[in-house]
Parts: sequence; C-alpha cells; structure tokens
Amino acid sequence: MSRTVLDVTRLLTRAAHPVATGVDRVELAYARRVLALPSERAGFAAVVGKTTAPLPRAAVAT
Repeated sequence: MSRTVLDVTRLLTRAAHPVATGVDRVELAYARRVLALPSERAGFAAVVGKTTAPLPRAAVAT
C-alpha cells in the first residue's frame, strides 16, 4: 500500500501571518484531510534548509 506525505512547509512559514491566502486555506484543507487518514497511510514533512524532515502528526494537528 502506498503512503501519502504532505509537505506543509508553506503552512509553517505562513503561520504568523494574520490573514490566510487562498493557497494557505487549500493547503490547510489538505492537511486536515490527511490527519483524518490512518497514520500508516499518510504523514507530513517540511523542508528545513536543504533537507526534507518528517513531522509528527501530533505537531501538525496543533
């Protein structure tokens, strides 16, 4: 079975902005959908420098 990994780098970099853009709202909707999937089917990652790092689901959920 394949596993989906959602890159939430944009959401992390835009977290301090008071108004979410359309792209931010769409990515947030995707993140909520991925959170609804079982952990063995989907996860999260973000780009940190030149490295892609996995993120714990609990950190994304908050």
